[in-house]
Amino acid sequence: MAFTSGSSSAFSSNTTGDLDTGLTSATLSGLGTDILDGLTSTQLISLADTQLDGLTSQQLLSLANTQLDGLHSTGLLSLAGTQLDALTAQNLVALTDTQLDGLHSSGLLSLAGTQLDTLTSQHFTALANTQLDGLHSSGLLSLAGTQLDALTAQNLTALTNTQLDGLHSSGLLSLAGTQLDALTSQNLTALTNTQLDGLHSSGLLSLAGTQLDALTAQNLTALTNTQLDALHSSGLLTLAGT
Repeated sequence: MAFTSGSSSAFSSNTTGDLDTGLTSATLSGLGTDILDGLTSTQLISLADTQLDGLTSQQLLSLANTQLDGLHSTGLLSLAGTQLDALTAQNLVALTDTQLDGLHSSGLLSLAGTQLDTLTSQHFTALANTQLDGLHSSGLLSLAGTQLDALTAQNLTALTNTQLDGLHSSGLLSLAGTQLDALTSQNLTALTNTQLDGLHSSGLLSLAGTQLDALTAQNLTALTNTQLDALHSSGLLTLAGT
């Protein structure tokens, strides 16, 4: 039987079992937020991906964190960017690493900086390189140093130069030498002088000669004496006369 607004009370009194059958995505999109509030996390996890596609951004926004626990990783993968936009910073924090695995790269691309700010270092460690491709430069710019610390050398290698533009100087300052080692000469060339200010002396010390070769005369001019002190003899040896 099709669901109508007039049967809302009957639906609310019968929200104890699985919802696998009988509810189409179109039906779910027509449910009021007051009815959705009565669904448990167990019921939400019983929904198929095609059913979750019917939830609007407003409906997702009305769900409590305990209800979001019912969204499985494949369920999150099925959500469109406009639906993910409705998740608040608090909602994202409530998701487990396994659930975050369900966020596709285009989904991460749709998240605002304020939403990304709430993801912990553990969350970022759980993301795959293909998912990190969805982080736009402004998103990376919003990340705190502790969050960037969770990115591995492999993660940083997966980022494009356009994405690296989103790394602020304080963010680069938080990266360990092993993380900086993953940046290619092309990556370093894409960084601005302001961003290079964020490279600490120990970070510069970890750079290989081929990476230092990518620094322009203007880049070197922007470095402080303390940073220049970190250029080891082999590093200085690789610098061209220009």
